[in-house]
Amino acid sequence: MELLIRRIRKQAQGNAGVTIFAPSDADFTKLSESGRLQSLPADQKVLVLKFHGIHSYYSESILKTLVNPFQPTLATEATTAGSYRFSLSHFRGNVVINTGVDNRTVVLKTIYDRKPVAIYSVSNVLLPRDLF
Repeated sequence: MELLIRRIRKQAQGNAGVTIFAPSDADFTKLSESGRLQSLPADQKVLVLKFHGIHSYYSESILKTLVNPFQPTLATEATTAGSYRFSLSHFRGNVVINTGVDNRTVVLKTIYDRKPVAIYSVSNVLLPRDLF
């Protein structure tokens, strides 16, 4: 994990940073078992992974107050400007991510938060409306 964070920090230096929303291995396994992920070609699986990151550093304190209905993701940068977005909002004291496909995904806890990188654990794999 520390090696991954060092690589992400190095790539994020000199720009707006990066925020990653990380589902658990069990969430990916559950999605794979459903067949939804397995049916995608490799390039679209990469977009699903990129959909979990945004090209801005949002500290925990900022994330708790941020409301953004059209948040572009790293997958947005890899495709067209209007694609692969989700919204950030708040519900009952939780930060919520809505992709337009699945139920609201909740930010569970902070894994790492040191500028320019923030990584948060989330309750589900984020599914982009553009693919699902």
